[in-house]
Amino acid sequence: MFRRTTAAANEIQTASLPIAFETISVSKTIFEKKVMSAFNDFNTIVESMYNLPLEDKQELKDMLEQNIIETRRDEIALNYKSAQKEYKENKLKFSSTIKELKKML
Repeated sequence: MFRRTTAAANEIQTASLPIAFETISVSKTIFEKKVMSAFNDFNTIVESMYNLPLEDKQELKDMLEQNIIETRRDEIALNYKSAQKEYKENKLKFSSTIKELKKML
């Protein structure tokens, strides 16, 4: 790799470091704020859920279970369609020996 050894090159590299660290710091701060906001939103939802009457909690549970089922069903359908496409394009490989299966990984 080529290294700059002139004083001017060192000044350019040194001058750009604070800008790079400032950018990283700002990005980190934004990320932390988003994570904390999401965490606070989640906590608010959980606290609200705990304050619901029993019937509402049961209905919420049923709704979540149904949503999870539907989401998983959609994932399975997408995987199936992807596998069909790969099969039609002859990209799928099959093997009955463990040695060959390990090579495929």
